[in-house]
Amino acid sequence: MGVDRESFTPIYLQIEEDIRSQILSGKYREGDRLPSESELIKTYDVTRTTVQRALAGLVNEGMIERIHGKGSFVRLRAVRENIWNFSGFSTYAKKTNQIPITKVIEHEVYQEQSGKYLKLVRLRGFHKHNKNQWITLDTSILSLDIFPGLDKYDFSTLSLYETLKNEYKTEPDHARLNVKAMLANEQLMDIFELTTPMPLLNVQGNVMDQQGRTVEQVNVVYSKDADFNFVINI
Repeated sequence: MGVDRESFTPIYLQIEEDIRSQILSGKYREGDRLPSESELIKTYDVTRTTVQRALAGLVNEGMIERIHGKGSFVRLRAVRENIWNFSGFSTYAKKTNQIPITKVIEHEVYQEQSGKYLKLVRLRGFHKHNKNQWITLDTSILSLDIFPGLDKYDFSTLSLYETLKNEYKTEPDHARLNVKAMLANEQLMDIFELTTPMPLLNVQGNVMDQQGRTVEQVNVVYSKDADFNFVINI
């Protein structure tokens, strides 16, 4: 792939994104050596400084490792930290003075041996410039034994966390989450209006109350337009 010199996206970020996509698509696998700096310079027709900046971004992201005198190698580093301050989308929207919108994709009650559960799949985003911009695709699993009647609420208009707080006196306090990159499939490309399969951020795990009780199992896919700050307890 060449670079678009008319794009507002800096060239080094275009190269970084292209290499990232090749890794996530399986062209380069764990342990594979990437093309040398000289080869990348020739491929993208850019300066060495631009290539080095692109590779540095992938190093910081944990996707590659650069070994002096040997080159750059794919090193997909799993991120498993305790992430705190994982607040609700509605709270985030209020803090950023934006109008939150929600579209419920799935609202299902199901039974397992461990109890009765609500599965809630929602598109979350903002309404601005007379257009809906979807930012996340959220899947939430909640126990109806812990929160009886929760399935009766309309979460296209109500905040889930505000409902837990006001109706069930339960306030999410912290979360234990796994963060990883994923390649957008056709459904996600359509939802987030992507023209090509590109890496997205996927967050999975459990949200807990102050007593450490799991109140929600979450699986969130963030679009390329998402801009969230995570506070990590290391």
